[in-house]
Amino acid sequence: MTGHVMLRKDRLGRRGGGVILYIKESIQAYEMKLIIEAECEEAMWCNIVTGNSTLTVGLVYRSPNISIEENGQRRNTYRRKPLEKSSTSKLCGRHIDILEVKKTIAFIKKQSNQATAEIKNSKRSYEQKLAINIKHDSKDFYAYVRSKQKVQDKVGPLEGSDGNIITEGFLMAENLNEYFSLVFTREDISILPVLDTKFEGRAFDYLGQLIVTPTMVAMKIRDMKYNKSPGVDGIPPKLLLEIEEQISIPLATFFNLSLEEGIVPLEWKEANIIPLFKKGSRNKSENYRPVSLTSVICKLLERLIKDHLIDFL
Repeated sequence: MTGHVMLRKDRLGRRGGGVILYIKESIQAYEMKLIIEAECEEAMWCNIVTGNSTLTVGLVYRSPNISIEENGQRRNTYRRKPLEKSSTSKLCGRHIDILEVKKTIAFIKKQSNQATAEIKNSKRSYEQKLAINIKHDSKDFYAYVRSKQKVQDKVGPLEGSDGNIITEGFLMAENLNEYFSLVFTREDISILPVLDTKFEGRAFDYLGQLIVTPTMVAMKIRDMKYNKSPGVDGIPPKLLLEIEEQISIPLATFFNLSLEEGIVPLEWKEANIIPLFKKGSRNKSENYRPVSLTSVICKLLERLIKDHLIDFL
């Protein structure tokens, strides 16, 4: 019967008789047996698990010629006989060896304890490594310390220009943006001097065009710190490190085209502004400083240009 599990007990040595029980596959059930099965060879028992309770169901073959008195006697006999789980129980129609189950549970428990011990050892080793490298990589050390703090650093609530306290995230961002805009310095490019004198010298003394190669890109990618935050484009350094071989050639082609045309993507000119708390009251906007998160790929090209200038000088 589709969607059901069959439990059955056939009559031994004679034709006819026997009992059969169909249970839905979604119901958890296992077969039981009488400790003393005398006079009960054509009976079958099972426990059906429903939540936190168990329902015992019994099936007994009753001859159509049995008298009412004999039927009552058998009923009382079954009530008095205790049940025990079969050594090979049927759970949802599949045979499960109880001894094997116990061995499996013991093995899983042992493996779980070993895994817990390995995790503790790895954690201890990582913390020791952070402590040893604190002089060379203090950022990872303090980032790990902050991650273990019960109270995490957060922005606000902030005091608005009208003296009211702002708690909503969007309004706090607007308040900080307004303050950062006030303290932002705009350079007056109209007063920049015009250079009339041109360089006159030998041809090899000129700063030539930078030609970016895939090898140069791959080397710069390897030098990047994987834990740096991405810019507006959402590309983190860790992604570039994972696909270094595949991304070096297209990035080199893209960089050369950008240098030749004198054009950079719009996303490279934009930045995500993150407020960092300095000191004092967290309710004051002036106690936060802005940090610009720009494109990681743009920084990659900037480092290549810087190296080209330094080599020329």
